[in-house]
Amino acid sequence: MSATTITIFVFLAFVYYGFRVARKERERQNIYDFKSKDTGTAGTSNSGPQPSTPKKKPVLKPSATKPKSKPNIREVNSAGPKQSKAENIKSQKPHFESHEDAGKYGEDLVRTELKRLKSLRIINGYTKSKNMVVDNQYFEFDFLVMVPNFELVIAEVKYFAGEVFCTKEGKWRQVKTDRDGKQRESETTNASKQVLRARALLKKILKARNLDNWTIKPLVVFTHPDAKIQKGKNEKKPEADMVLLSGLEKFISELRKKDNAPFTQVDFDNISSAIKAHNKEYSRTN
Repeated sequence: MSATTITIFVFLAFVYYGFRVARKERERQNIYDFKSKDTGTAGTSNSGPQPSTPKKKPVLKPSATKPKSKPNIREVNSAGPKQSKAENIKSQKPHFESHEDAGKYGEDLVRTELKRLKSLRIINGYTKSKNMVVDNQYFEFDFLVMVPNFELVIAEVKYFAGEVFCTKEGKWRQVKTDRDGKQRESETTNASKQVLRARALLKKILKARNLDNWTIKPLVVFTHPDAKIQKGKNEKKPEADMVLLSGLEKFISELRKKDNAPFTQVDFDNISSAIKAHNKEYSRTN
């Protein structure tokens, strides 16, 4: 065999080997491209496969015709089933450590209402006393209210719950339901006699300063939301008027008006000054 024949044979062998290598590389590349379509990865160059980036999850948009479902109240509200309006108000009632705290809370409710009535010009003003003394007798009143074209209303505030049986004499009777659901009956202060006594002693103070020329109407205001007033009739009817806090505005608006009431703001200021002058702390004697 000549040298030329051998050279041709070797050349053809290299060509054939190169063809086989190129074919296998194309087959490997086709297989990788096929897999990349299934997995979402990109094709590669001869340097090998590149690291793929994570595919973002598609955001599902709600259908325009399908309404959004309402949330389950029992699941959303950790406090349990939704309460009715009455149950919600009842659950928010304040609890007090003492009767004194309850009384102060009731007075705050009346003060807030009087501020509102003053802004509406239903009343001209009001004042409140501390402990007062006259003729060695201690007393106090909750509010003294100046009513346009009427004169004065002296108010005693009570935060009594349940049914309150109000009479002219003796103690009042109170029937209320405790937290355990049992009804309990007890005697309580006769607020009518209390406010009448305060009015009588206040008149003594005003008379000493020639400020006792006007009507002072006694009133008991019940501020507890569960209070129910049962007034005695005929000879048992209390002398002072009774009203719930919710009816205070109507009560004052319907007071008998006087055409030429001489009572002025100056008179009211003088009365307030006389009250402050008689304020005195309680003293205890052995």
